[in-house]
Amino acid sequence: MHRLPKPWEPGASARQRYVPLAAAVVIVAVLVYALLPFTFAGTIECSSALLGSQADPATPAGAIVGNADTACADTGGRRLVNAAVIGAAALVLGLAGAFLPSDLPSDEDTPGG
Repeated sequence: MHRLPKPWEPGASARQRYVPLAAAVVIVAVLVYALLPFTFAGTIECSSALLGSQADPATPAGAIVGNADTACADTGGRRLVNAAVIGAAALVLGLAGAFLPSDLPSDEDTPGG
């Protein structure tokens, strides 16, 4: 029976090698996206989404209507959800690219064929 080589073994296809690499790059980019501070409404500096999304204490009063901490927390939560969905999709596609066969087994490879 024919065995599909693993991505780190000799004889692995380009797809098996580069799709997981691209997925790893996307996952690192997602982590950076979640760790970077961001600006809400162009005026409020917020800490990173992964670390709590708190508004900068120097935010001027009246910069936005409502509570700046709540606005940062809501936006940070959306950033985390986006990062999680993209990271999960990259993980699934990377694993599929690495370990799923791209060719159907021939009659010689199937039992009884």
